[in-house]
Amino acid sequence: MKRSHVLAAVAVFLMVSALPFAAADTSEGAEIYYIEGYVVTHNPEGNAPLKDVRVDILNGSVITTATTGETGLFSVQAGSKTDLLIQFTLPGYSLVSCPNVSKKIGSEYYSLDLKNATFDGVNRYMITSDITGLQCAVMGLSKATVTGTVIYDSGFVSGANVLLVSMNNHKFETVTDSKGNYHIECPTGDYDLTVNCHGFHNSDTFVVKVTDNMSPVNVVLEKTPVKTFFGLDAVHLLMLLGVIFGLTVTAMVVVLSRHPDASKLLDTKTEED
Repeated sequence: MKRSHVLAAVAVFLMVSALPFAAADTSEGAEIYYIEGYVVTHNPEGNAPLKDVRVDILNGSVITTATTGETGLFSVQAGSKTDLLIQFTLPGYSLVSCPNVSKKIGSEYYSLDLKNATFDGVNRYMITSDITGLQCAVMGLSKATVTGTVIYDSGFVSGANVLLVSMNNHKFETVTDSKGNYHIECPTGDYDLTVNCHGFHNSDTFVVKVTDNMSPVNVVLEKTPVKTFFGLDAVHLLMLLGVIFGLTVTAMVVVLSRHPDASKLLDTKTEED
């Protein structure tokens, strides 16, 4: 084998062997950005930090999440500073304003544009330096109305009790009208919804996400089997017994009124006993 061929083979071997390390170096060298800031709500005294706000950054198919602490501060990583989506979630609150974001149509995420933002030496971008700043992410109390209709196989269910229970065990309830319709105003967030009504099986408990402009939540109930006695249900049987008792009393009154001595006979019989 010629010397030049040997050297070429060695060179190719070294290049192939170095590929994994080059890929690792590229991966390790990928930039990570840190998006930080404060989430507050307004009150008469000024900005107040919001704790336990979940902040999600969507970068392509990758989601990174952080939660605000006592001071309202969050810090979320992102693998890019462009084409990002951000979401702020806290039951009963909705985002009022935040720097560099715009609502993405058809989504609960907001478009986050940081291509012109100034990052510090560790690739960190602060939405605001503290909660007194003018560029905090601001969330406000929000309410929404849950509407729907309760039905069964033959029509509407009136007088059904509709109950919403929040993750913090706060309860909101109402009763359906004659058309089976209901509406409940409550803070936005996730709730367990159940429906019950006399004569029907209770509905399953399912989770409802309460938001603005949400679709109606309709519920279908099943009737409970009706126990019968001589072909009559309990209500109609009681009605029949009441009629029989009333007719018996009426007949006794008529008999006594037509036979005055009958009352004496009853009195005499009672004394003998």
